[in-house]
Amino acid sequence: MSRSVVITRPKEDASDYAEELVASGFDAIVEPMLAIQDVAVDYPDFSDFDAILLTSANAVRAFVQGCDAGWLELPVYCVGKHSAAAAREGGFKNAHSVDGTGVDLLAHVCSLARFERFNFLHICGRHVAFPLVDRINEARGHARALVVYESKKVDQFSKTFVEQMRAGEVAAVTFFSKRTAEAFVSVAQEMFSEDDLESMFGRIKALSISEAVVECVRVLPWRDLHVSGAPDRAGMMKLLKAYV
Repeated sequence: MSRSVVITRPKEDASDYAEELVASGFDAIVEPMLAIQDVAVDYPDFSDFDAILLTSANAVRAFVQGCDAGWLELPVYCVGKHSAAAAREGGFKNAHSVDGTGVDLLAHVCSLARFERFNFLHICGRHVAFPLVDRINEARGHARALVVYESKKVDQFSKTFVEQMRAGEVAAVTFFSKRTAEAFVSVAQEMFSEDDLESMFGRIKALSISEAVVECVRVLPWRDLHVSGAPDRAGMMKLLKAYV
């Protein structure tokens, strides 16, 4: 039985995840559904802010390319240990990891002493899954967003991946976001006939990080659909070990 697991995350996020899968006994197939592109950044004055918010490791890579050294002294509150690790690797000296999602990060920063006096900068992509800045401002905090990259949906699968699916070499496809899920479904429906979809996806399981994400892929004729019990990589790994 195949133990090949497809990673649909952007290439920049896929390499260490692929290593984690291989170390756990799976074969990893990297088939990014989003392409990351940096955008021109108009950096504000770091002295106007008290802390940085981070929900994506991609934001670190884009931000630190041209930021002043003063930014690296500010505390950074990150969703997940992997984003926090990326922040430290990028040069930030005081990175805090918050388990969960943007909702959990919101709860954490709102619990900080003197929260209402803080000025937060959320460095992020053009598309965000959770309106973190809006929620902070609604809670009488002060936050603004700085877009440092954008993710564009891929419009076709690679030739190798198509061959792997046709040969029945794929056991499962993992989905970490609605945008990757939407892009995957769109490409599958564009490239394959209904008969092809039935024959290929009838052998493949879809593993999603949340209920919202699994709803995006439900339209395809998967063998099974499963949702992670926790919205992070650890939860997805438990899902893989249980069903693949």
